[in-house]
Amino acid sequence: MKKQILLWMLVAALPPLLLLLFCGGVQGQQGYVEKDHLGYLCSNNKSVSQCSTYVVYRARVGDTVQLISDRFSLSRQQVALASNISDSQQLVTNQLLLIPILTCSCISGRSQYNVTYIIQKGDTMYLVSTGTFEGLTTYQAVETANPSAVPTNLHPGDHLIFPIRCACPSTEQSSKGVQLLVTYPTTANDSVQSISKAWNVSSNDILLANELTPSSGIIENTTLLLPFKQAPTLSSSPPPQTPLAPSPPVPPSPVAVAGPSGSSSNTGLIVGVACGAAALITVLLLLICYVFRRKRRKGFQSELYGGVSYQTQTKSAEDDGKNPEKVEHLKGDLLAGMSDLVDTDRPLWYNFEELKQATQNFSAAHRIQGSVYRGVVRERAVAIKKMKGGMSQELKILCKVHHSNLIKLLGISVNEEEHVFLVYELAENGSLSACLHRSPFSSSTESSSSSSFLRWNTRLQIALDVATALEYIHDYTKPSFVHKDLKSSNILLDENFRAKVANFGMAKLAADMEAAPMLTKHISGTQGYMAPEYLAHGVVTPKLDVYAFGVILLELLSGHEAIMRSMDAGQLPETERFLSAMIGPILDSDQQMEKFRNWMDPVLQDAYPQDCALQVAILARSCVHDDPHARSSMRDITYTLSKLLAISLEWEVSANLQRDYLDNSLEGR
Repeated sequence: MKKQILLWMLVAALPPLLLLLFCGGVQGQQGYVEKDHLGYLCSNNKSVSQCSTYVVYRARVGDTVQLISDRFSLSRQQVALASNISDSQQLVTNQLLLIPILTCSCISGRSQYNVTYIIQKGDTMYLVSTGTFEGLTTYQAVETANPSAVPTNLHPGDHLIFPIRCACPSTEQSSKGVQLLVTYPTTANDSVQSISKAWNVSSNDILLANELTPSSGIIENTTLLLPFKQAPTLSSSPPPQTPLAPSPPVPPSPVAVAGPSGSSSNTGLIVGVACGAAALITVLLLLICYVFRRKRRKGFQSELYGGVSYQTQTKSAEDDGKNPEKVEHLKGDLLAGMSDLVDTDRPLWYNFEELKQATQNFSAAHRIQGSVYRGVVRERAVAIKKMKGGMSQELKILCKVHHSNLIKLLGISVNEEEHVFLVYELAENGSLSACLHRSPFSSSTESSSSSSFLRWNTRLQIALDVATALEYIHDYTKPSFVHKDLKSSNILLDENFRAKVANFGMAKLAADMEAAPMLTKHISGTQGYMAPEYLAHGVVTPKLDVYAFGVILLELLSGHEAIMRSMDAGQLPETERFLSAMIGPILDSDQQMEKFRNWMDPVLQDAYPQDCALQVAILARSCVHDDPHARSSMRDITYTLSKLLAISLEWEVSANLQRDYLDNSLEGR
């Protein structure tokens, strides 16, 4: 009888458990410092609001170095170097790896490193957070990072941001020698003592870093911060390979349990009735939850978009002009080349009237530059670019590339004059060209709003962002692409001065330089950025982008434009010098360092690590080599820049500490 009662209680408990799981009410990931599960608190007002660090990751069944590096938006060389393994090494299940977090940033009051994850069949925010990312993030944080995504209505192919937890040492921690806070995902077998022993970190330091007391327990599938005074290595003190965090429990299927005195038949009857009742209750509760979710989703969309649904809207015919049939025909022609795109890839369709209202009929007051206008559409700040003619090829490329360092296409529109309007996310700080080359007192709308002093580490981060974007379109998209018009004016900066590559109007399918290079008779581009083999023979390969990227590196270093124009005293005409041709003589000079310092952007005021800057210049020189075979791949460039950025961030921390020390010493006197 006791077994029957226990079994009945178990079965009866299933509906509310399932309801909680389905409705997202389970809070299986609890934090130690924060109370809302969104991540570690931070502030941009701190002296160190971003840093480089690591997270610990355990290899899962079937994982390779390449799969893990893609998961965290890194190159396999970066993961291999940090974990002290080869980039082709076979991994065993539960093998511990160190994942380098190149830039842990303070975003909306939380320290995080955003990675883009493509939803697979059967994925949920909870399962990916606790499974694929092993508790390095939480489903609550994922919901916050993706406000337009509905947790119960994800589709394969959806691109979601997963904010990986990380943290930078506080000023107090830095003063005590702490260089890194490594994020460690906990398992059921962990304790502060076992983690302390495995990683050779003081238990007391772990407690302090996580605001724990000696009596505090460790909750699995959460994270702990491990403070290190130097970068950890897996070879000198390999930590034990603890089991992976288990997947969320699957409710057991009820079975008949034979009781004493031959009561199994009665038990089976009771269990059968219980199962039937439980199933009926479960279905009803799930139905209620589904209806609730649907209503909440509609309410959210209405609130977010001012009553306009996120999906394509169809207004009355007169809203799109005097000739609605013509507009519909143009719309059909525009989208005809995108029939192979899935729904999640398709851009939104905006009514032209929306864009007119957002820009006050494309007035000069809303112009950013050229034919690009600023506006607010459906309560979102956007950039609206006026185009001419068919854009299906560019649209297909923009719809198929999804990366945080590529400008995001939100939607399209047309009017009866056959103009195409592309609606992009707005990059608040304008173009890199404006920030580097235009005076803050310029009358240019873009310059006046975006020109800003770019610190050395900000410049290096911009370079890494652009390199990562190019590596993505060269190596990770199918098919791969050559941007073909890379220049500083096509690199846009968001509110955090993170770079986004824009303008794919000239992009072409990438060709294998060795096997069958693509040739074109129509040479188009911007002087100063075009590679010699393209100008001479029309050769289009990924090395074309590498050359242009090298020029951008030189711009970031020197502050000069790609073509420097000057006039000799009292003489005409004006002379032109390509920036790409200047770095060679400087690096080959007997007075290399002196000439290099004089050539660097004076705005930096020597506030940069000179050895590191010189390495960037050497890298830039290799990118602008006349022989395309001698240029590095974007994958190797990304790896090199990530190491140089890590060195520069460490230099900045030590420089700040030294300055604080000197300031305190002077105050003491």
